[in-house]
Amino acid sequence: MPKFTAMKKINLLFAMPFVLSMLTGCDFLNFKSTDPGISAPSVESTKDGFVISPTQVSNASYMSIIRYRVSDGSSSASKEDDTLYIVGQITPKQKKQSAYQFTDKYVRPGAYYQYYVRYKVPSGYVFSAATTTYSPQESSSLKEVAVTSHSPVKVFYDSTSTRLYLSADSEDLFITYTDSSGAQETPFSESVSSETSDNDFSLMVALTSSATKQTRLFPMQKSLVTDEFSIVLRDAIPETFYDIDLVVESFTRQETEITLIESTLEDRKELYADENVRGINYHWAIPCDECEVYSVSDEEMVNGNIIKVSSMGDETGTYDFTTPAANMRSATHGIEAEKETVSLDFSGGF
Repeated sequence: MPKFTAMKKINLLFAMPFVLSMLTGCDFLNFKSTDPGISAPSVESTKDGFVISPTQVSNASYMSIIRYRVSDGSSSASKEDDTLYIVGQITPKQKKQSAYQFTDKYVRPGAYYQYYVRYKVPSGYVFSAATTTYSPQESSSLKEVAVTSHSPVKVFYDSTSTRLYLSADSEDLFITYTDSSGAQETPFSESVSSETSDNDFSLMVALTSSATKQTRLFPMQKSLVTDEFSIVLRDAIPETFYDIDLVVESFTRQETEITLIESTLEDRKELYADENVRGINYHWAIPCDECEVYSVSDEEMVNGNIIKVSSMGDETGTYDFTTPAANMRSATHGIEAEKETVSLDFSGGF
């Protein structure tokens, strides 16, 4: 499975900007509160899913595609509870005049959907109007994809190493595929390793900052030795997430799709060079928010799934022997480069 270096350089502030309140059960975004000044995206139903073309907003740094289900295809259809969530994000890398597109290929035949778009602009967020109702083509083989569990996912947090981890065996986490005939599921670790497409699949954990109420997605790495996903948070989170309460919200599968300016280049290295990458589309499965965090130190459940990451490691017993001149305050004292963050912003909510 290829790992795209161009994608890894992108500042996902998903910064998600993700980071969501990505919980499907928390409709912080009222789907009626869309901006009538921005028209709804156009939607084309194809055998590969819904091709969504957002209205262009010139100063938007990225666009979040938001979807919810409705009860039927009539004009009086009601919104179904707990179905509103961000299905993906378009992150332009090169500014072009032609429209960007996003294919929502993880939908359920027989269901009815409406969409709108949230744009990240310098002043905050603006929203498009919502679309009319669409249903997948009956002849398609599309499936709705969700991260699920038979029981709350048991997550462990080591405050000393700032490592968050969970087992990936079949009793903990599944990918559920639901089509018109029902649902089938596979252990998450298997579903990731068996993918054969050119796209990159990752398990992401959503963390919410108590200070900003912003939720972001961060990638977890699968061990080559054991069935375990983990992340060292001190190395992964932005500085604004240090030394405050963080809530472990949910887990989702992220598919990273590189969109190209030219698609006829033969050499893969040249194909994915920065100058040929027009943008990156992120696709997210319906997240699993059934998780319980346990402390490694005492194996007790952590109240509210709240953890804290210190900006400094354990320095007990260490000293800094310096000359007096080294203790003088300089003009650059205290200035550090910003840590690069993962560009998925779910702030502003679900």
